[in-house]
Amino acid sequence: MKKNSKLLLGIVWIAVAILCFCINKIVVGIPWLLIGLLNIYFYIMSHKIDKKANIKYTQNTFDDNTYEKVYDTIKVLDEESMIQNEYIGYGYSVNKAFKEAKSHAGEVELLCTYAPNSEYGCEGVLPYIAVQIDDAVYCAVEEYKSTKSFNGAINLEQLNGKFMFRAKQEYYDDMMYFYGFEHSEDDYWDMAGLCLVYPKQYVGTVNEEKLMQILDKAAQSFKKIN
Repeated sequence: MKKNSKLLLGIVWIAVAILCFCINKIVVGIPWLLIGLLNIYFYIMSHKIDKKANIKYTQNTFDDNTYEKVYDTIKVLDEESMIQNEYIGYGYSVNKAFKEAKSHAGEVELLCTYAPNSEYGCEGVLPYIAVQIDDAVYCAVEEYKSTKSFNGAINLEQLNGKFMFRAKQEYYDDMMYFYGFEHSEDDYWDMAGLCLVYPKQYVGTVNEEKLMQILDKAAQSFKKIN
């Protein structure tokens, strides 16, 4: 607010200067004009400083989660933490290399992202684990109900119990390994999946094996919490 007042004052002072010029009081108007221009200059410079500070903050925030670092070796920590939402009524335990993150997408819930060296996860970072109900997952579950398979399924395995199947599929430019399930109309979800999304560069590597094992353990713990 204080910074915006500099802009407002600058405009007012320049307006007064223009008025002075219009009534031929040029000597009086020049100081008003100069002060007005100075206020606008300070306003512009303060915004440039804020922008640089924001860029630096963003770089520091994402530094531990950049793809270049993630591609080296996936860390598997010795502890697990609970990812849960009391409103949804479900949760799961996951390796502490993944940290809870805020999701702004309605199709993504119970999100956690790979952040072994950070306190919190960050939306948009890969790999991530979440319950998803977007078209790619919903349609896969719906098709599986009729055909016991779905278009694009890789390594599909039929399951019994809380999950119908687990499988991999290409997910836009990435890869998804997920557990498909269907819940009754009384639950928060209808057809959905507990999903792991990761870069295609991991396919066939030890990193992929580690991540799949992490999701397998998380799936075993997936449950209602109230």
